[in-house]
Amino acid sequence: MQHIFRKLNVRFFAQFTKTMRLFLCFLLLLISSCATILNRKIQTITITADRRITNISPDSTRKAITDNGVFHVLRDKKPLHISMQVDGIKKSVYIPSKNSPAYWLNICYNYGMGMLIDKNKPQRYEYPKHIHLAYKDSTVNVMRFAPMQKGITTFNFSLPYINSFYLRTDKGHYNNTGFCGIGIGLDYYYHYKRYLSMNLGGVMDFFVPIPAPIKWPSDHQSCNTAYINIRNNYGIGRFDVGYGISISRMNWNYKYYPNPAALPPRKYSSTNLGL
Repeated sequence: MQHIFRKLNVRFFAQFTKTMRLFLCFLLLLISSCATILNRKIQTITITADRRITNISPDSTRKAITDNGVFHVLRDKKPLHISMQVDGIKKSVYIPSKNSPAYWLNICYNYGMGMLIDKNKPQRYEYPKHIHLAYKDSTVNVMRFAPMQKGITTFNFSLPYINSFYLRTDKGHYNNTGFCGIGIGLDYYYHYKRYLSMNLGGVMDFFVPIPAPIKWPSDHQSCNTAYINIRNNYGIGRFDVGYGISISRMNWNYKYYPNPAALPPRKYSSTNLGL
């Protein structure tokens, strides 16, 4: 009987120890905080400015090191004060802080419990990583990036990774979302906020994220499009809007893989013009 009680005690303490370990791991998960772990108290920001603006200096109580427009400042809830000189006259602006992505990560990582720990800590906040100061109409304007110079041409490359198609075929409506695409383009700035763009590319609805040889067990439908467009664009804050003309060539394909002779492949194409 004593031997049986000894075995029961061993099993009980083993199960109790395992439960306590799980409880401690869960407790550590809840009391941890993403912003405190991921963010340092000092943040690196880059400040650029128009030629008329000189002697840029964040608040001396927050500034640590400067090098070619790169500043190391302390995170804080308060707005960051930046002083400067414009044509020899002292000016200043205030940059508000915001909650950092690491602070919001607490929602996914620990169900928001970490927000209570990060609530009053400076690691919760961040300032914009890129700041451009522009002087116009006797006012210093704060922008995210420096405006493009007139006459500049830029090249862009894009990968339209997720694509959706909806069209009507002789087999009914075809509605599918897939992967893969490529696009290139040129942008010509005739004004610092206006530019002409030309883009061309192609997209498809391949059903796996990475192109690979696939052996289909039955019939299969697919769709792809090649396009080219020319637009006139306007920059409004952080967004670009534009109008223009677009030409696209859409192809729909159908194949019956078990016996192609019994049901020949079909392909339909259409050319589309859009404004």
